[in-house]
Amino acid sequence: MIARIATAAVGIPVFLAAVWAGGWWFAGVIALLAGIGYWEYARLWRAQGIDVAAALGIPAAAGVVLAAHGWPGPGPGALLTSATLAFLARAVLRFHPDSARGALLGVAGVGYVGGLFAHFVLLRDREPGGLWLVVFGLAITWAADSVAYFAGLAWGRRRLAPALSPGKSVEGAVAGIAAGVAAGALLGEVAGLEPGWIGAALGAVLAFGGVVGDLAESAIKRHAGVKDSGGLFPGHGGVLDRFDSALFTVPLLYYAALFLGVGR
Repeated sequence: MIARIATAAVGIPVFLAAVWAGGWWFAGVIALLAGIGYWEYARLWRAQGIDVAAALGIPAAAGVVLAAHGWPGPGPGALLTSATLAFLARAVLRFHPDSARGALLGVAGVGYVGGLFAHFVLLRDREPGGLWLVVFGLAITWAADSVAYFAGLAWGRRRLAPALSPGKSVEGAVAGIAAGVAAGALLGEVAGLEPGWIGAALGAVLAFGGVVGDLAESAIKRHAGVKDSGGLFPGHGGVLDRFDSALFTVPLLYYAALFLGVGR
């Protein structure tokens, strides 16, 4: 618990400083996280004897993020298409029984890690309101995660998804969604989400999305037979462990912002 708190005390201010800076600073930090995240993803599949070509996937995942800032519009799609072709070409040139599966999982990994992380940059770049939208999304995610964790420890009785994540409880998930609603109602106006019920409703949607993101990563880890995707953040695990929920909540918020016309 001490390591978990210490990591959060150092990591959150550093990450928020990058959010505040925006531009290439933020894109660079997110690209670095995406590259490390793909390395963790490749490691999880390698534990099952499947090669998803980290040498291709790491630069592809990071490149998709950088393209989201430097070449918005066609950039991320062009990188994803190029990565798909590269993975398929590798599968053909190095054919073995698992080559097709490795190629498909590699492409999926670039989309999962690079594609979803790219939405952090796309959301931040919605000037002039992108900064506060990112803060809103992260606050909802972290509030829901934290409340779900502690509520689960205190009152958790019924397992939410025992086959995927035995530690998750229904009580914790409900408390986390309630925290998302409360945080959304409190912070919605700051992010330009008015009237107040819009922030609260988005808080509920994002908190639920965070649960799905958490369980999605848990499914991959369960398949690999490991507890954490990595060890970059003491007490929290790896990049995918720390950002599993946000990889779902931030894209959801980005498309909600597009639909509602906020942030610009």
